[in-house]
Amino acid sequence: MQSSPSSGCSVFQCDRLHPPDIPPVRELKDLCDGISLAALVSFYCPEELPWTDVVVSYLPTISDSVRNLMLVYNFCARSLPCSVFHMMPEDVTYLRGYVYFICGVSELCALFGH
Repeated sequence: MQSSPSSGCSVFQCDRLHPPDIPPVRELKDLCDGISLAALVSFYCPEELPWTDVVVSYLPTISDSVRNLMLVYNFCARSLPCSVFHMMPEDVTYLRGYVYFICGVSELCALFGH
């Protein structure tokens, strides 16, 4: 996971062989930066979304959040049998906790659970 699209290392560590620690999710709004969602997808489908593509930071910028959510959005569009991402990544970033986002997260978890 990286700190920005152009850098080659994480905010937490530069060792690209080991994934960094993911900030904990304590509230729904913590999912809206895309870090945890992208890490979840990477965990279950590392060939579809390598963890090195995810931007990890304790204070992600808006562009970091949109980038991570775009990774999840593209994964959903490309790899899932149905669309679960009901909003554009920019909308999720700005409308933290919106009901369509909650539905998409629950559908994504259901698909990974089966």
